[in-house]
Amino acid sequence: MSSDRIEGNLKELKDRALKKWDKLTCDDLDEVKDNRKELVAKIQQRYDKTKLEAETEVNDFEKGH
Repeated sequence: MSSDRIEGNLKELKDRALKKWDKLTCDDLDEVKDNRKELVAKIQQRYDKTKLEAETEVNDFEKGH
């Protein structure tokens, strides 16, 4: 897979994440990069969710729901 294609896929994922979690910013996603635990923590913080709720949302996002 070319680096352009990988970069395009990452941008698409980032765009999907920003649509799903509109209280997150591009900077937030840049901070968490590929750290799932940090993404869960950001979602908890911004949306006042429990850890389990945030983890469930991230699981669903990963599955494409």
